[in-house]
Amino acid sequence: MNDQAFLEVACRAAKSAGQMIREETSRPHTVSRKHGFDFVTEVDRRSEEIIRGIITTEFPEHSFFGEEEVSSGRQSEDELLDHAKEYLWAVDALDGTTNFIRGIPQFAVSVALLHHGVIIAGAVYDPSRDELFSALRGHGATLNGQPIRVSQVHALSDAIMSFGYPASDMKKRENTVSRFNQLSPQLGSIRVFNCASLLLCYTACGRIDLTFEQGIHLWDMAAGLLLVEEAGGITRMIDGTQLTAHARENLAGPEVLVNEFLKNL
Repeated sequence: MNDQAFLEVACRAAKSAGQMIREETSRPHTVSRKHGFDFVTEVDRRSEEIIRGIITTEFPEHSFFGEEEVSSGRQSEDELLDHAKEYLWAVDALDGTTNFIRGIPQFAVSVALLHHGVIIAGAVYDPSRDELFSALRGHGATLNGQPIRVSQVHALSDAIMSFGYPASDMKKRENTVSRFNQLSPQLGSIRVFNCASLLLCYTACGRIDLTFEQGIHLWDMAAGLLLVEEAGGITRMIDGTQLTAHARENLAGPEVLVNEFLKNL
């Protein structure tokens, strides 16, 4: 099967789950606390079941790496990654659960495919705005089928930057706030939405100029990282090194802004 077919499955899975989520937004939910300020609902689980069903029907030989599967505790995140098959699907069935619970329209479904650890296809669907972001390595990034590019802003002083606020890791939360305080005099403006996949998509299409987040996981960001790269941006760890599948953070945006951010740190 060619890579375009992989992307089509990713898009179908993301939209199918997203349509269910949209129907559930105004209904009461059963909410459980995983840890810290990190919650899960029955909608998260139903969404992952929809996505898993589509993917395993099409590709039964592939590995599936979803947030709710890892949260079950059957295997650790790193164990699942280390023992993955040639193809691995990284899925966040409902990114931004706290926003979803509160009725804040900043949540999404993220579906990405990795081949030997390299992200090759990704789709992020925002059910609130009916926006489908998608990317195929080497073929660019799109929003609802139209090509997108990262921002043309060249200075932090003119940039809108997003920071994620870690949900459960207090040390990373403290570190994030410290870096925000360090950089705030150089930044044009700040946004904190706490939906990693959408923030990366917004960076890919230039709504946000630069994004930085710690305490996240592959399922949160895999599709979004590919979108930024295919939209002409770069992705890094906050020390400037290349991201890996085991990363728990990201810095993404146009190369000039990423470099300026790193220089100011």
